[in-house]
Amino acid sequence: MRQAVLVTGGAGYIGSHTVRRLLEHGRRVIVCDDLSTGHREPVGLFSHVYGPDRFLFAEASLLDADALHELFAEHDIAGVIDFAARSIVPESQREPRLYFEQNVVAFGNLLAACDGVPVV
Repeated sequence: MRQAVLVTGGAGYIGSHTVRRLLEHGRRVIVCDDLSTGHREPVGLFSHVYGPDRFLFAEASLLDADALHELFAEHDIAGVIDFAARSIVPESQREPRLYFEQNVVAFGNLLAACDGVPVV
């Protein structure tokens, strides 16, 4: 199986455009997104157009450390592009703990999953 690029938050606006460009340039892409702010439509389209040999969608949160470790164990991931984040300022002021968990703790889980894996 070819090496893949893991794109977290790949169902969001910026992430889905990045995924499209990676696929257009022949890369194999795995998207990990919990769809809390992303959209199912682009991942459905990518899956239909490129098929399972080039595109995989894992509906999971970066807060689920086990799911991340499973992705790295089951796939040859050569690189990671992280777009998974919450970014609405008024909401972050109302719910700082949520933003800390979603942006800081989740990113820490991603870094831990990358530990020991030669990724770019």
